[in-house]
Amino acid sequence: MCSSDLLTKPGKSRTQATVILEKDKVSPLEEEVVRALGQEVKIKGFRPGKAPIDTLREQIPPKRIQEEVVHRLVPDVMKELVETHKLKPIIRPNIALQSVDPFTLEITLVEQPEVKVDVRRLEKECRTAVPDVQPKEKEDSQESQGNDRDSKILELIAKHTSVELAQELIDDEVRGMVEI
Repeated sequence: MCSSDLLTKPGKSRTQATVILEKDKVSPLEEEVVRALGQEVKIKGFRPGKAPIDTLREQIPPKRIQEEVVHRLVPDVMKELVETHKLKPIIRPNIALQSVDPFTLEITLVEQPEVKVDVRRLEKECRTAVPDVQPKEKEDSQESQGNDRDSKILELIAKHTSVELAQELIDDEVRGMVEI
């Protein structure tokens, strides 16, 4: 389906693809979209859906036609892009129409970010900062000591872990929180 695609990785978990589609793939779909949208357009002198395609194009805003064409193309384009380049997006991609001639889409995908843990420093600090639970102590103090120990371990893990999150992932999470 794609005549060409260009992949870049602007961030570690972010992939941008510029997809240029062949005119012979887009033109029939565009005509189909105009006919489908023309079913809803009332034009004097024509029954609904029976007006010539040129007349329909004059009545339907070009932006509406382009949006519908993109909407119909995206599933096949995404499938091809993901399979060809072995991508594993974790959120819905951001898709923008860059130009109509040639029909060019800019697609931004976010994949699972890489999480790095400095294991050496974590182990070293765990040995010195986290006391072991003594078996001779009372059960209640063991439980509170275990909670303190767990808290310290979690703090150290957070301190020695780094992750680079794509802005789109943060935005998607915020949108999810706002929609609740």
